[in-house]
Amino acid sequence: MLPAQTSSGGPTVAEVAVPQVGPPPFLQGRSLYAVLEAVPARRWKEFMRGLGLRDGEIERIELEHPQLREQQYQMLRCWAQERPRADPEDLFAALEDMQLGGCAQALREALQAH
Repeated sequence: MLPAQTSSGGPTVAEVAVPQVGPPPFLQGRSLYAVLEAVPARRWKEFMRGLGLRDGEIERIELEHPQLREQQYQMLRCWAQERPRADPEDLFAALEDMQLGGCAQALREALQAH
């Protein structure tokens, strides 16, 4: 049986926060596809770079997945898994930095619907 408190007086095992594994909740299921729909395909890599995904990751995914839609999906998943504390505002800000405010608004509405 585990002690209720560590010998140093620290938190018990039950009190230690466990980091979230996988993408943040706002990027699961249909919401992830809403992002794919909101960003113009010809500007997708620029969008991912704006979010901070490294060129090496983008290139690796392009080589591993020949279909554009799957590349987009995998890039977004990769970004989300690297940033479990990501927030929808990160997506909106990247789109607005690209002068795609209309796309950012459409994405806001789509994510609210899901």
